[in-house]
Amino acid sequence: MVSVIGGGIAGSCLAGGLARQGQRVALYEQQRPGPGAGAFLFIDGRGHEAMEAMGVDRSALHEV
Repeated sequence: MVSVIGGGIAGSCLAGGLARQGQRVALYEQQRPGPGAGAFLFIDGRGHEAMEAMGVDRSALHEV
């Protein structure tokens, strides 16, 4: 089991990459979901390319 502390973009990408490699992952985030939580995140074309290289399905990425 791998524990990742922080569910920001880096923590989420790391957790996703490890999970796709078959690792059991627990992702911990202090911020509670709901109104006022989190921040807007814009991922440009290079970010899309990096996520696709990590195995994120292109159509699923564009749905989000």
